[in-house]
Amino acid sequence: LRSSKHISQQISFYLLYYFTVYAFLLMIQLGMLVITIDTKWILPHTKEPAWIFPIDVLLVCMLIIEVGVHMFVYVKSKRNWKAFFHTKERAMDFAIACLSFMMIMLDIMKNKEDKDIVNAGEEVAGRIDLLRDIVRVARIFEFIYILNEIINDPDWHSNPSLFMEDVL
Repeated sequence: LRSSKHISQQISFYLLYYFTVYAFLLMIQLGMLVITIDTKWILPHTKEPAWIFPIDVLLVCMLIIEVGVHMFVYVKSKRNWKAFFHTKERAMDFAIACLSFMMIMLDIMKNKEDKDIVNAGEEVAGRIDLLRDIVRVARIFEFIYILNEIINDPDWHSNPSLFMEDVL
């Protein structure tokens, strides 16, 4: 019998919270993708609205936190940081986080030069931001895979890896 303070007693809260946050961020990302397509791929080309940049910064920060925590947990439990990149999902998430961060830095550098906060760095970054937005949205397949694993494993909550002894 486990104590009520054991993390496995609160997993349903954390899973629902993660699902809700992920769904919220996905909706924002889909909205940004529509705006990016509208402003940069449909003629006449226009600049993105000024409010896109702060939202993009929030999305990138959340992505970096997610990838960073995933890397931290994996490295602490496996004791090998190189092994983190042995799966294509982890390598892809890391690459998406790096590309997203680079795009934010390009936007900041371009905005400093122009003093125009509405400019989204189109001249510097070209159309890479559309690719980045699409790849970010494509991460939903990894999320669906995780949900499927949880749904199909009735004993997921008793998995020894949830005890976090190796991590903390």
